[in-house]
Amino acid sequence: MNIKEKTSTWTVVRVSWNLDSPTPWNQVTARALEQFGLPGDRYITNLTQEFMEYHFRDPHDATLFVLEHSGNIEIETVIPI
Repeated sequence: MNIKEKTSTWTVVRVSWNLDSPTPWNQVTARALEQFGLPGDRYITNLTQEFMEYHFRDPHDATLFVLEHSGNIEIETVIPI
């Protein structure tokens, strides 16, 4: 089963790997772990060359994640898929 099959009704937040970002990706990941726990229940992650993707079950969690990091990381897009 690929990532698209697993997350067909989830909300995706894509975070750019931009090295000039004021908040490094490892801090974003640490905060996601603190706030939502380990991947698997409320969200899963997927890595691409351009983005770190967070796939959230609950769109409210995705919104909270975006708001939490607003201004500190580059949110590329939020897509209901």
